[in-house]
Amino acid sequence: MLRLADHKRTVTSQDGEDGIVEFIFDRLGVEKGLCVEFGAWDGKHLSNNLD
Repeated sequence: MLRLADHKRTVTSQDGEDGIVEFIFDRLGVEKGLCVEFGAWDGKHLSNNLD
């Protein structure tokens, strides 16, 4: 059984979303693209976008 919670890792996110998003993109074979963050305070703090 695949558990996304097992891949939690917090770099800039609030609750481990960084690791989950990274895991999903890795599984899908996504190597580069565009990220749009909605709801982050300044685009970095508590954000899922590392760039």
